[in-house]
Amino acid sequence: MGLYATRTFALLHVRDRAQQRAAATMPRMKRILAALAALTMSLAAHAAPWWSAFGEPALDGVMQAAGDVDDTAQLALVQSWIVARVQQSRLTLVRQLLQAARAEQALLMNAEPGPARDPALAAVGQRIEQAEAALDQLVSERNQHLLAMAATAHLDPNELAKRLAGTSGPAVPLVAAPAPGADDNGPTLAALAREAARLQQLQRARELEFQARQARERAGDSNQVATLQTWQQLMLDTDRTTVAAGKLALAWAQWLPARQR
Repeated sequence: MGLYATRTFALLHVRDRAQQRAAATMPRMKRILAALAALTMSLAAHAAPWWSAFGEPALDGVMQAAGDVDDTAQLALVQSWIVARVQQSRLTLVRQLLQAARAEQALLMNAEPGPARDPALAAVGQRIEQAEAALDQLVSERNQHLLAMAATAHLDPNELAKRLAGTSGPAVPLVAAPAPGADDNGPTLAALAREAARLQQLQRARELEFQARQARERAGDSNQVATLQTWQQLMLDTDRTTVAAGKLALAWAQWLPARQR
């Protein structure tokens, strides 16, 4: 056998051995790829659900208790929770406003008669009537959404009410949502986020005004009626921020499921 033939035979032998090794490796590679695919599916199945982006443990608990419901029911549950959460927080604010308005009314009724007393009493009386009507409406709307959630998820509405009540607090912004970026749902989310931020700035300014009013009252440079009126204005500003935060959260609830798919 010549040198050329010897080299050709050796190369063919090496090629055949490589092909044999490759053929032997294929089943193993298929098993590895199949295992990786299964792992990927498992990780996806255990990924955080889209509503966890709100950072609301009570909502997470409700969704877990609801069990295996379809995508439409999930969205309906989250939307109802957001609205009920908004109304529950607004109830806290309106109750504080009403308490302050009644205290103002009592101070005015015990004040010395004067030309400004009767108009002031009429104005505070109107605010009290509006706050009482708002309370009834907010309770009704909150309960409607709790009942809708209970029907969708087959949960006890009283248990839902307890979970919701545990999230409330005075003058606290509502359901948190991530700030939208440049690649998110464009103008809608960005505009809602800007409006919520603008109202929050106004709320903070009012908080500083209220603190200054309290300091002036302690120094004898203001009176309790003026302080109560500033507090009521703060409750109204916080209510507007609350509503804006709820609108932003509802917009996120529409967008987040598609983002996760």
